Amino acid sequence: MLYAILLGLLPLLPQPDACYTQCGDNTACLCNCLYRQAQSQRAAESYAEAVKTYRAVDALCPDKGAAAAIDSIYQTHRIWVFQDGAFAVATPLGQPLSAFEYYNPQPFKNGIGVCEDNSGRYFFVDVNGKRLNDLPGYEGIIAAEGGLFVIKKVDRNYSVVSSKSVRSVSNNIYSFPNKLFDFRDSLRTSEWRSVNDYITQFEDFGDFSEGLASVKQGGRWGYINKDGKILIEPQFDNVNSFSEGVALVQKTGKWGLINKEGKILMEPQFDNVYNFSEGVALVQKTGKWGLINKEGKILMEPQFDKVYNFTEGLSLVQKESKWGLINKEGKILMEPQFDDAYIFFNGVAPIQKDGQWGFINKAGEIIIEPKFDNVYSFSEGVAPVKKADKWGFINKAGEIIIEPQFDNVYSFSEG
Repeated sequence: MLYAILLGLLPLLPQPDACYTQCGDNTACLCNCLYRQAQSQRAAESYAEAVKTYRAVDALCPDKGAAAAIDSIYQTHRIWVFQDGAFAVATPLGQPLSAFEYYNPQPFKNGIGVCEDNSGRYFFVDVNGKRLNDLPGYEGIIAAEGGLFVIKKVDRNYSVVSSKSVRSVSNNIYSFPNKLFDFRDSLRTSEWRSVNDYITQFEDFGDFSEGLASVKQGGRWGYINKDGKILIEPQFDNVNSFSEGVALVQKTGKWGLINKEGKILMEPQFDNVYNFSEGVALVQKTGKWGLINKEGKILMEPQFDKVYNFTEGLSLVQKESKWGLINKEGKILMEPQFDDAYIFFNGVAPIQKDGQWGFINKAGEIIIEPKFDNVYSFSEGVAPVKKADKWGFINKAGEIIIEPQFDNVYSFSEG
């Protein structure tokens, strides 16, 4: 009787006699044998064969749970079927669930498939053939270990997404110790493993700077070295990259200073900060800006309303709507007196007084009197200047070398 049932299921089973030879008329043995065979086929991702064998099990032993296994396969597993030069998403038995509109598909994993459209852009699709990322798609999708994909965006940047939800694990390519820039269009197992360690361990990353990178874990930021070892435990609300051996860190809404050993050099007390430049950092407290050094010493008490970060060892600072100049020792080189100013470049800076623009040098001395309607910075010894709505050029002595006559100009570059 059982053999007759197996003959009736012959179109469904790849080798029905194998289990009959082993089990004879023992129903329980047959069900167990066929069920093991179905499980092996499913593990090998031979879903069409697995469904057929599960159906045979269900016909012989309805209480075996084969029907639930079939449902699970139909809900989570898909194949690609080909017609007229394109692919569609299909059930394990080949029933199309989407239009034939995809190209170069990759096998489904965790209910997610990867394919191209007719323009060569890459997409994730779900078990119903629905696209999961927006137009215009990606330049590439690279499968990696740990259920992750590296995506190459249209702007040539990379990020990593999880195959469980196609959501970003990290958006910043610099998070991966210069790895993915070298990989470009392929990832090898050994090379990916170290990158994968970072992704799975931390919630977010910063760039490596001076051998350390900021990492977020449990909602707090700390630092790791290039071996992935945590050197400074995650404990801060926000952090900056290390610069000149120190980093600015935020705790309870205030910024302080630490060194590479995690030692606090200055307790969190500032409302806002610039990163360190040339050994000093501009810091804000109660709406005013001051200056600290990398030993945590206050060089200039907060007193300025606005500041520019240091360039060429100098910072332009504003107080009571007037701009002046300080150096990185915290010395005022020029008392605030100008209506507007811009950063130093090639040893000079534009300044404005009474609606007219001129230039000062690094000693805070006026070298070209304010007499122009507008100016740009010096480049190759000359600067664009505007007068009577026309642009011309001057040299560093303030002499006009090209009379104002142009509607628009750019700074000189390479002659």
